[in-house]
Amino acid sequence: MPFFQELMAQTGSEETAFQAMNQSDPYGRFAEPEEIALAILYLASDESLFVTGSDLVIDNGFTA
Repeated sequence: MPFFQELMAQTGSEETAFQAMNQSDPYGRFAEPEEIALAILYLASDESLFVTGSDLVIDNGFTA
């Protein structure tokens, strides 16, 4: 991930880069695997029956 590698070069360490990313996040943390799994479960369920041709971006608004 070029963005993270650049951030790591600027901050000097992987841990500091992770902390910098977390500080810019509205929740202040990365997603848990279970949180990502819930979105996948939604897409695999009948609840998403009419969801077609769209992206479900799961990044906590990072790319917005």
